[in-house]
Amino acid sequence: MKSLLLSIILVSISMLSFAQFSINGLVLNEQGKPIVNAEIRLDNKQVTLSNVDGGFSFTNVEKSDLRMEISHLAYEGQQFNLDLKITDFIKIELKNTSYILDEISIASSWAGKDYPITQSNIYKEEIQLNNLGQDVPFLLDQTPNVVITSDAGAGIGYTGIRIRGSDPSRINISINGIPFNDSESQGTFWVNLPDFAA
Repeated sequence: MKSLLLSIILVSISMLSFAQFSINGLVLNEQGKPIVNAEIRLDNKQVTLSNVDGGFSFTNVEKSDLRMEISHLAYEGQQFNLDLKITDFIKIELKNTSYILDEISIASSWAGKDYPITQSNIYKEEIQLNNLGQDVPFLLDQTPNVVITSDAGAGIGYTGIRIRGSDPSRINISINGIPFNDSESQGTFWVNLPDFAA
C-alpha cells in the first residue's frame, strides 16, 4: 500500500514538473476597442498576432516566468514579465501614437501659362496636320523631353510614352479633366482609343 501511494505521489510530482501553461488575452486601445494584428512575443521564441476581436492565445508554454512584448505600428509597445498560473488571461491596453492629418485638397491639375513649370502646348491645328490615324503618343513624338514606343512599330496598338524619363505609371493623363490612367496599375494603355485624335 505504501509503495502504491509513493508511486502515485512520484507520478504526480513528475507530471507537475512537466506542466504546460496556456495564455489567453486581449489587446485593446485606450477606448477599449480591439487592436487587430498586434504582434505578441513570448521570450522572443513564440509569436502570434491578435485577431479581429483583439484576442490572442499561446498554448504549450513550458515555463511560468517569461517576458512578453507587444507591438503595433500605430501604438506604443509594451514589455513586461509574467508569472503564470496553469491558465492565465491577460488584458493589455496600448496607447495610440498615430496622428490624424488634415485633409489635402487638390484644386487643379492644369498648369497655367504663368506657372513656373516647363510646359508645351500642342494645338488642334498641329494635331490635324500630323494625324495619320496613329495613337496619341505618336502625335506627341516631336515634343521636347518625350520618348514614345510602339510594340508593332507602326504607332497603332500598344504604344507608350515617357516624359523626362518618367514611366507611364507616373504620368497623369486626363481626357476632358477625367483621369485616363488605369486604376490598378496607374499605367495608360492607348490600345483602347483607336484614332482618338480624329
